[in-house]
Amino acid sequence: MPGLLTIDREVPAMAVGTGRLEDVGTASMEPSQSQAFAVRAIADVDRIEDLPEVVDGQQIFADPRIEHFVTCGSTAALGTATTVATKLKVATLTASGRGLDGTNVAVAIMDTGINLAFLTGKVPGARLDVANSWTPPNSTTLPGRHPVDHGTMCAFDTLIVAPKATLLDFPILSASAPGGTTVGRTISTAMLAFSQLFTNWAVSFAPGGVSKYSGLVVSNSWGIYHPSWDFPVGHRGRYIDNPRHPFNLLVAAMAASGIDIVFAAGNCGPTCADIRCQGRTAQAIMGANAHADVLTLGGCDTNDQIVGYSSQGPSIANMFAQKPDVAAFTHFLGSEAFGSGSPDSGTSAACPVAAGCIAALRTKVPFTTTPPGNLFAQIRATARAVAGQAGWQADFGHGIIDPDAAGTSLGV
Repeated sequence: MPGLLTIDREVPAMAVGTGRLEDVGTASMEPSQSQAFAVRAIADVDRIEDLPEVVDGQQIFADPRIEHFVTCGSTAALGTATTVATKLKVATLTASGRGLDGTNVAVAIMDTGINLAFLTGKVPGARLDVANSWTPPNSTTLPGRHPVDHGTMCAFDTLIVAPKATLLDFPILSASAPGGTTVGRTISTAMLAFSQLFTNWAVSFAPGGVSKYSGLVVSNSWGIYHPSWDFPVGHRGRYIDNPRHPFNLLVAAMAASGIDIVFAAGNCGPTCADIRCQGRTAQAIMGANAHADVLTLGGCDTNDQIVGYSSQGPSIANMFAQKPDVAAFTHFLGSEAFGSGSPDSGTSAACPVAAGCIAALRTKVPFTTTPPGNLFAQIRATARAVAGQAGWQADFGHGIIDPDAAGTSLGV
């Protein structure tokens, strides 16, 4: 089909090993040894339904738009960051002798970018590793110098529980991503950033690289709001319900290498769904947010009540059904990144709060002895059950995350 696809030369090819789900964790993802690569292209078709599954013998996969998860901004904050720290027993975690504070653990904030000057005004001594952060192709904005926005909120929320963690800035949702605001906020941009982080963690062992950290947590407060953003039902290249999509394969490979990956459940809850959900609140946890190898976070307020916008399980068919895994706190007065008095809201805030909990645990729980799957199992097992809860449920998952209980169960 001559002329159907135009390769985007601004985005480099990304290694995907063999490109087969069965080989994840065993096949090399190192570019020099990878057998398959993903490239981004623009398709010249009148309707998405006209796009074939295979072109010139190569599988075509979706590159849907992605957005962050903030909603219900008019609702007043409930509690503060101090309230969150108290409920999660941060003083106990960071106390002398225990020291679960995130020291020598990196947390990559996959978002709109971090404004370090604003952040340090709120959290003196906040650490950002500029050298191991990521700058999108064609961007002139350096790590830590992005406008105060959603990413800065996520960075602040991570440091509530892990104040000595080191942040990595990965602005996958910034307007300066390849192709501009709309085209840039796509799965391929996320995949480009994830690929670089993965290479620096598991392949490149240069002095001063990401592998110098004892743990790596990846916080993702973004996702897909509606299936219409993706390929049609039945297309083999669809993303939201396809474990074999290249991005989902990359997530699995990263988890197998010891990286803790955290995703927000989304804001399509039945009581207060974001308008972009288009009224769809069933099976609203989709794509990598419903991946079996990640920890997926629902949102609750500081009174232990599920927030109305938190997406509920079960997930979209063909992905891991029992999502969210657990809930974490949101809708509290914290960073005020969106103005004085504005809450840190959405499952967007719950996700980095949980990422901070994981970073705190990783201070003394190495991934070499307790890989991500085992750590997440302990987090689910020790989650604080809400009233009347028995086992997994659609809104809270296994309960509210409890890093103190998880740490105790892990012997730290």
